[in-house]
Amino acid sequence: LTGGAGADTFQWLKGNSGHDLITDFTPGTDKLDLSQLLQGENGTTASLDDYLHFTVTGSGPSTVTSIDVSAMAGAAPNQTIDLAGVNLASHYGVTPGAGGVIAGGHDTATIINGMLNDHSLKVDTV
Repeated sequence: LTGGAGADTFQWLKGNSGHDLITDFTPGTDKLDLSQLLQGENGTTASLDDYLHFTVTGSGPSTVTSIDVSAMAGAAPNQTIDLAGVNLASHYGVTPGAGGVIAGGHDTATIINGMLNDHSLKVDTV
């Protein structure tokens, strides 16, 4: 998926599944709209931590942040969103663990809060 110049919103709907690659996502400018895909989230980081899991791989222009999305809290991920050329961990000041996995809890909450605060993430109540 490529949004082009300017602010873009990439939206997923209820029941969407699979693997999508966004080639030009800019945190703080572009937005991931998961408000229809996520079911039962209430917009708090404690809740969203059960839906969103982050991994960063590669380096430099080959960096990819993968977001595994579970439509239902705690369920297996049904949608993966890859952000090419984006390191959300570095952008929000988090250090990835082994294999680029962002630890659940505080580190995941830091990324989620950052994305909510700069309007890069839209969920039902935020």
